[in-house]
Amino acid sequence: MNRKLATALALAFAAPSAFAITLPSTTADVVYVAGATAVDRTLFEALVDPTNGVCETGYNLVGGTESTTSVVGDYDSAVIPEVYTDQSSWSPTAPKNWAVYCKVKTGYSVSGLVGVTVGVNKFSGASETGIDPVGGQTAYAVTPTSTVSTVFVDPTSSACSAGTFTPIVTTTGSDRIAYIVHTSCGKSTAETASANTGLGIIPDIGIADVDAPLFNASASVKSNLTQAGALTTTFGPVVSKNFFVALQTAQGITGCTNDVAGHTAACMPSLSLAQLRGLYSGRISSVAAFFDGTTAFTAPTAISGYTGSTFRICRRGNTSGTQKSFERILFGQGCGKTTPTVVFATNTTSNPDAGGTWAAGSPSALVSSGTPQVFNGNGGGDVLSCLNDANTNSQYAIGITGADQLPVDTTKEFRYVKVAGVAPTVDNVLSGDWVFTTENVVTNAVSPALSGNRTNLLNLVKKQLTVPAVLAKTHILIAGARFGNTVRPQLTLAPAATDTSSVRPVAPFIRASTNGAAVNNCNELQSTTVIKN
Repeated sequence: MNRKLATALALAFAAPSAFAITLPSTTADVVYVAGATAVDRTLFEALVDPTNGVCETGYNLVGGTESTTSVVGDYDSAVIPEVYTDQSSWSPTAPKNWAVYCKVKTGYSVSGLVGVTVGVNKFSGASETGIDPVGGQTAYAVTPTSTVSTVFVDPTSSACSAGTFTPIVTTTGSDRIAYIVHTSCGKSTAETASANTGLGIIPDIGIADVDAPLFNASASVKSNLTQAGALTTTFGPVVSKNFFVALQTAQGITGCTNDVAGHTAACMPSLSLAQLRGLYSGRISSVAAFFDGTTAFTAPTAISGYTGSTFRICRRGNTSGTQKSFERILFGQGCGKTTPTVVFATNTTSNPDAGGTWAAGSPSALVSSGTPQVFNGNGGGDVLSCLNDANTNSQYAIGITGADQLPVDTTKEFRYVKVAGVAPTVDNVLSGDWVFTTENVVTNAVSPALSGNRTNLLNLVKKQLTVPAVLAKTHILIAGARFGNTVRPQLTLAPAATDTSSVRPVAPFIRASTNGAAVNNCNELQSTTVIKN
């Protein structure tokens, strides 16, 4: 039995939820999407946002009177979207391995889907899982050390929690939505082809932070991929809070509270490109060497399991498009230049290429020995946990993350830093001053081609990831500055003449030889001023 038939039967006999939609009875209305974690929040918002999303809100005053705080009675229980995750908890700002099932709302512009209950099932396994499995039609991405299986959330799993009503409350009834969150669901292993038994499901759609060549994809994979530009993802270096404060002291920055509310541009220290290259190549590994000639610093005190005099590098694995993009811009890696290279931990996980999951309190098992100490994270959250751990235990650390992550006092003690005096804000991307950006691609296989509503769902994903108003809603504010991603410009989607970020955050530069050309992240940024709406 092939996986589509097996999954279809499983869904057809699935018990309906107690107070939300009934799952689709056929996989013709479900797509499996694998790849980058950096776009998870944007994709989720693109589905459920009340104004610009896809899903019916369910809000129709079933209770008869609009309440000041949304309650179950304000919603039609037959159309409230459902969210499933294999994680023990859920946050739309940092999702991982999740699925949304909902009824497509009236007026949505992708044909064939209005009124249909659809599913978008996302495996967040890093960008390479949006390239190799899609083009190679396998349920796994091959890395130099192992494989990464594309194993999706199973919404029919008996392990799923009963569901928690989660309203999004705004000022008007027309802009309200709710969804039901099911946690701790099992993973589907419906793929039964002999080569892939038990490994997972072949993705229908991939999302990657970079195009296939930067992952050294084989000729057969590249020839079987269709790649469409979508987001322009912003990323940059982040440091542990204690390193942030030491940099402020060394650079004479005073009068700052150093909590998140005080994380202003004026209080943000800067690293030079030379310093970044020195830290990430391992040429600068000790705290003393970094602050050479500066007396205004104190090296952290070494404690059990930590080396206070040595930097820790909290990086992503080699399957990460964010990591690949950073290496490309900083060192030219992947685009014809091979040295120097970013330091890499080879001895800390069973699959260092894909990276490991951070476990608090176990630095010796996760961080490589030597100088500097290095951790390869499977996801962006692992990198931030590595930084927070370093801060808690008095070690200076630096990492790389998408610029849509919000530091949190006491639990996420990382801080953004400037590079060459420029902060990684949306406004600096739009002005062309911040260059650490990468252009995402949405991929699908040339053969076998999608058909029917699965093609419509592919078009839905591509369309929703290029809606400027959706991107604007995912932006975060840190001390008044806007951080987050922008839309890749297209022939029919140019930057607004006046708005800088809140309505039309469309990047004014493109990594293509000509406007409208295919994504090529090895190119330098080109102006899009000739694009006209």
